[in-house]
Amino acid sequence: VKLSFKTWSPDGLLLCAFSPGDQEEFLAIQIKNGRPYFLFDPQGSAVAVSVQGDGEHRYNDGQWHSIIATRQRAVGTIVINHQYSGNASASSGNSIIGENMGLFIGGLPENFALLRDDSGDTQLVRRGFSGCLRDISLKMTDSPSEEWKLLDWKKATKKVEVYESWEGCPLQTVKGVHFLGDGYLELDRGVFSGGHDFDISMDFRTDHLS
Repeated sequence: VKLSFKTWSPDGLLLCAFSPGDQEEFLAIQIKNGRPYFLFDPQGSAVAVSVQGDGEHRYNDGQWHSIIATRQRAVGTIVINHQYSGNASASSGNSIIGENMGLFIGGLPENFALLRDDSGDTQLVRRGFSGCLRDISLKMTDSPSEEWKLLDWKKATKKVEVYESWEGCPLQTVKGVHFLGDGYLELDRGVFSGGHDFDISMDFRTDHLS
């Protein structure tokens, strides 16, 4: 899998897929504490692969970064920005990840029942990805030559709170909240106490008439 991402969020699930039933097999790409991880389990041993030699850099800096995550049998490899890499192997001896129930991009449905009970770095981040993704490619064949195919977003069977590419990705994101014409936030009722007198102030920016 190849993709590029940019985010300010320290945690987020970019991509994942699970085997049907008890989810014994899975793969995922996620950001945890600002660090990218490639997770996979060919049944019997979950593996978390992170990059080495980059000075523990945190990649939630609002800049574009590329990820290449590959798995050959029991060995998984991740490469960040075509510069830093790392690999790890499944200890179970198993090497096959079979069919899946669908490929999820950017997070999981709210009602998705996660049956896995992983811990540490192999634990899946449940928070959805907040940021921008582009150029997601899947390797279709490896031999005699590599053939990569760009993901066709039009083939999505369901979309929730996903914005189309024509709406763009902010070149510069500033602290605050971004709305693109729908969606809302709900805060705990203790945040705003009301009363006889109150003031509300905010900064906003829009190109909508209403």
